[in-house]
Order: sequence, then structure tokens, then C-alpha cells
Amino acid sequence: MKTTEIGSRTCHIKINGADLPTIYWGETKNSSETIEKVLALCGDVNCNYIIYEVEDWNADFSSWEFKLNKKMSFSGNVIKLTE
Repeated sequence: MKTTEIGSRTCHIKINGADLPTIYWGETKNSSETIEKVLALCGDVNCNYIIYEVEDWNADFSSWEFKLNKKMSFSGNVIKLTE
């Protein structure tokens, strides 16, 4: 697996064949142990992987803010549109 910077993100890239489908997977920073475990479990799956690291899971993968309680909330990258 190759690790490189794309834009401001650290990306882990595993190419098994140019003609295979590619799975893009977001993961929190410093999760290399989790990445390795998942890739080991998917060893028989013929595809490529591009795994990119994010700073804050709840902000980077939610487009709006939601607060129910401490366990059920996410901050969201709220985009405010102005006229």
C-alpha cells in the first residue's frame, strides 16, 4: 500500500489492477491499524482502494448540524448560503 498526500489529505492507495473497480473510503486520522484489518478481511475482493484521512468524522461526513444528545449529534460542515 502506498501512502501519499493529495491536496491536504493523507491517502493510502492500494491498486490491485487498473481495470478493477475502486472503493473510496474515508477514515479518521491515525487509523492505520483499522485500515490494515479491513483490507486483510477483504483480501479476496478484487478491487482497488483509496482511503483518505479526515480530521473530524462528524464534521467531514455530515453536511448539517444535528444535536439530540451527547451520543447522537454531529457538528456538520454547515454551508451558509447568502444572497
